Amino acid sequence: MNAVDLPPWPALADTPAPLPVLALRRGRWGKVAGGTSDYRWLACSPGFGAGRTDLAGALRLGAEDHPTRGLLWRRLPDRLLAVAVAPSHARDSAGRPSLLQKQVLEWPLASPPSGAAPAAGPPWRLPLPAALAALWLLPAIAIDDDGAGPADGNDPRWRDPAFALPAAPTALQPDLTITHARIVDGAAALTAQVPAPVLAAWYATLLAGGCPAVLPAPAALP
Repeated sequence: MNAVDLPPWPALADTPAPLPVLALRRGRWGKVAGGTSDYRWLACSPGFGAGRTDLAGALRLGAEDHPTRGLLWRRLPDRLLAVAVAPSHARDSAGRPSLLQKQVLEWPLASPPSGAAPAAGPPWRLPLPAALAALWLLPAIAIDDDGAGPADGNDPRWRDPAFALPAAPTALQPDLTITHARIVDGAAALTAQVPAPVLAAWYATLLAGGCPAVLPAPAALP
């Protein structure tokens, strides 16, 4: 199967052949069980979040004052991120609950050309269409395990605000045969689960730059 077999959607234009391997970094955000710190990065692979001291804030979902579960997609000027949000049962040393934890897959993009303004969004061609990357990163983060183990507040290393457990990086090799099946199955699930007016309202929020744009239905991705 080659690129012409994918649907002729603008979001999938310029799909390269062969597809590049996606070298991904991983991170986990939450609270240390029994620790004295607030929310922090619990585990990070080498280079995760490089150049973005505000990455946690860029992934914030409003007040975050109750447990929830879901998948998120975030495009920043220099990276694409897939996030799995889940309830957390960890409590800090004061007994305060950690309501949420987040697993993050980060795909750093190539540096912009000299003189480009990252704040305006990447004016250069991405190595892979962002929509195609989402079709791979979101299913991967849904079952992700950073392999770093639990964050134990008895470990004295957590006294260092910059400390995080080491997490293994990962690599994904997109396959257009699987991608085609995900698009067909996902589109069928979306139309079956989401009424047209709800989908239209979601797209309107997305196009207007609303964040987060929430689709109140089960994820369409298999």
